[in-house]
Amino acid sequence: MTSFARWLRITSVFAILAYCAAAHAQTTIRGTVVDPVGAVIPGAQVTLVSTGGTVGETKSAADGTFSFESLKAGRYHLTAQSTGLAPFVGPDVFVSGTGVTTMDISLQTAPLKQQIVVSATGDETPISQVGASVAVVSQDDIEAENKLDVLENLRQVSGAQIVQTSQRGGTTSLFIRGGESDFNKIMIDGAPANEIGGDFDFAQLSNGGVSSIEVLKGPNSVLYGADGLAGVVNITTQRGTSSIPDLEISSDGGNFGTHFESASLSGTYRQFDYYSLVSRLDTEGSYPNDFFHNITNVDNFGWTPTVGTSVRVVYRHNGTDLGTPNGLLFYGIPDLAGQRNENTYLSGTFQNQTTSRWHNLVRFAYGQFNTVDDDPTQTGQPDPYIPGYTLGNVVTIKGANGYSVTGQAILDYAGTYPMIFTDYEARRSVYAQSDYRFAGDWTGTFGFRYEHEDGSGLTRDNYSYFTEGHGSVAHRLYLTGGVGYDDNSIFGFAATPRASAAYYLRRPSGSSFFSDTKLRFNF
Repeated sequence: MTSFARWLRITSVFAILAYCAAAHAQTTIRGTVVDPVGAVIPGAQVTLVSTGGTVGETKSAADGTFSFESLKAGRYHLTAQSTGLAPFVGPDVFVSGTGVTTMDISLQTAPLKQQIVVSATGDETPISQVGASVAVVSQDDIEAENKLDVLENLRQVSGAQIVQTSQRGGTTSLFIRGGESDFNKIMIDGAPANEIGGDFDFAQLSNGGVSSIEVLKGPNSVLYGADGLAGVVNITTQRGTSSIPDLEISSDGGNFGTHFESASLSGTYRQFDYYSLVSRLDTEGSYPNDFFHNITNVDNFGWTPTVGTSVRVVYRHNGTDLGTPNGLLFYGIPDLAGQRNENTYLSGTFQNQTTSRWHNLVRFAYGQFNTVDDDPTQTGQPDPYIPGYTLGNVVTIKGANGYSVTGQAILDYAGTYPMIFTDYEARRSVYAQSDYRFAGDWTGTFGFRYEHEDGSGLTRDNYSYFTEGHGSVAHRLYLTGGVGYDDNSIFGFAATPRASAAYYLRRPSGSSFFSDTKLRFNF
């Protein structure tokens, strides 16, 4: 027997023994039930559900705790309910080994939804316990609107203005509370997605495969420093949740040559979850050379090898092609120019719950943006006065004050055709975060980010560091404070201190006057 065959045989034996041990291992699920402000709830009804149905039921103790013991490896989720509060249904979690898995429950005031945010503090925190102004567009909201683009979902967020140039596919910018469009930090599954300088074109981003859109309004998080002076948008991708593969196929169409097709496959298998989507949109618009075409591919794969440890890889690619007919009322004829975009976002995240109080995260991210502007040939009539220029048709333009002018405007300039302009930009980043819960709900977070940007003749390396603490006083006053340090290749070093506070007039409930009324302060 060769050494390789001997090694393969020994490895197979160990793999079989490990599989059998995992299959017969028993574990415990424990947690605490709390209300929107983090106070414990005794007597809440808690149910543990597996893929085969209900496993057990219990009530939370006087200190809000509950437990389910002697469980086999598999996927479980919790449901909970308490008088005056909205029912809770948690996500599926794969449980393996002989350790203890913690699955805490936060019940919200009915009929409000349970919303967890990360952009304000860096770790998962109920939105009810955050002093910053945060809005969440949930998957239910996205499906109810029945739109195809993230920009349409952002129109529903108060304080956020979406401005799109020209027709569908035209450059689209986001302005949060009056801040410049390049003052926003755009994240896709926690990975930076901005171009160099901060710009981000939302016209290229389909909402296919998006599970939620989190918008932090204002510069109130030290995690992003000078990159998030106006706000932060964090887009999260859907995950597989069903042990039975879920296949969804849809197709629809309409006038102006519009048709849309989408197919997705998702599910879970033991420690793995998967989600994959491909969609395509085509429309010809109502004018010549007014077409728009978008192909989106999304993949999200997760692996939970042990209790408290997870690995996730997310890939998103948007390819668009659009015609740019220019101002038809101004020229009288369409230009033949077009634009193609290829945007790729890739991230890999490793998380580990090292102890019950200590959590660590490392994320590697890559973003690449390619744009090609193509004007295949000159359009219009030769300019009799300037050689090489071409003019549009004779048109009459009337102003709002009643004055009008008739003539021809320059449509294309002299040059070599086809006239092609290309732009390439790429961003690579490493992000590390460690958070530790010291006492009660008081948590300290420490983080580091390195980003390398290149493209358009520019290369720069940026570093940022931050430290932050957040917690509550008597579950009525919530405090967050910290400072970030940016070391940017362009503008140098900058410190960005941040502080916020939230105070509840009364403990949240479903029937009290002034219930769920929260006062906020930000600096």
